[in-house]
Formats: sequence, C-alpha cells, structure tokens
Amino acid sequence: MPKTNNTTTGAERRRWKRVPLDVRVKLLLAEADGVRVIHGRSTVISEGGMGVTLTRELPKGTLATLVFTIPGEKEERSMPSRLTFRSGFGCGFEFVELTADQRRELRAFCALQG
Repeated sequence: MPKTNNTTTGAERRRWKRVPLDVRVKLLLAEADGVRVIHGRSTVISEGGMGVTLTRELPKGTLATLVFTIPGEKEERSMPSRLTFRSGFGCGFEFVELTADQRRELRAFCALQG
C-alpha cells in the first residue's frame, strides 16, 4: 500500500498571512531596575505577530513591547508581545492583548501588502 503524505507546511497551519516588513524595532523589556531597550529589525509581520532579528539572544517566553513605525506613518506603534520562536538572533513574537483597533489596523496593513 503506498504511503500518503498528510503533512502540512508551516504556511498552511498559520492563522494569519505574513508579509515582508523591514523597519527598525525597539524591544522594551521590563526589569526590576527599569526598562531595558534592545534594538533590532523586523523581517515579517502579520495580524498575529512579527519576525524580528535582534542584537542579542532572549529566552522563549520573554514578554516585551515591540515599538515600530509602519512605513508611510508617523506614529510609533507599541505592541505587547511574547517571544514564541527563536533561532539564533532570529525571533518570532506573538502579539498579545491587542485592542480591536490595533488588530484592525494590522489586518488592513497586511491586506494592502499582500
């Protein structure tokens, strides 16, 4: 009997479509003695999160605020996030506790890019 391949790719399992985004990102980490800032660059964004290349490694599960500006806009966005994937300096952050407006704005931006 021939084997069938019932596997799906990561893109097929994803809830949201990713689109390329190359902007500066500030990662704000709350610490006992204040806020630590780590700088990086985004690689992709979706309604649910962002891929970021950072200047240092962080453990999975790290909670942080990603601060960035969408191209063509003047105002910075601050998105509460959780580090869910890490490979070297490449990180995947899931946006957490977004407002309905934040989610709607991300959905609209991603739809225009895709």
